[in-house]
Amino acid sequence: MAQEYRAVWPVDAVFSDVPRGHELRITRVGVDEHAIRVEYKITPLLPRPGGRPAIHWRWQGSDDSGEAYVEAGGAHGPSADGQATDGVLSLTPIPTPGVHSLHIFLEPWITREGDQRAVSVDVVVDVPGDE
Repeated sequence: MAQEYRAVWPVDAVFSDVPRGHELRITRVGVDEHAIRVEYKITPLLPRPGGRPAIHWRWQGSDDSGEAYVEAGGAHGPSADGQATDGVLSLTPIPTPGVHSLHIFLEPWITREGDQRAVSVDVVVDVPGDE
């Protein structure tokens, strides 16, 4: 079942070698009734040694009104064609009407020598009020 968003904004932020040997692409950011959702794709498909995720993220955010957003779960798995890893990271609370930009910061929990430590993206948004 597709995610139902109150609002959604396309993003095309690409980070090479995050994680090493892969490309991280943040594809869109949406807001639903529970959280901000940051959707991403990593190519090629991440290995899952022993069934465990190959990468663990820490993430947070802020907006132009000064509100801070904290981790609220996430999910990931192979893309439909098996060539990439699709995922979503959640942040709370939900932004208030009138917010115009979100700053999202991602950092791997564990890095190896030479790994990029963190990435961030700014998303221009227009958070609607309750209708």
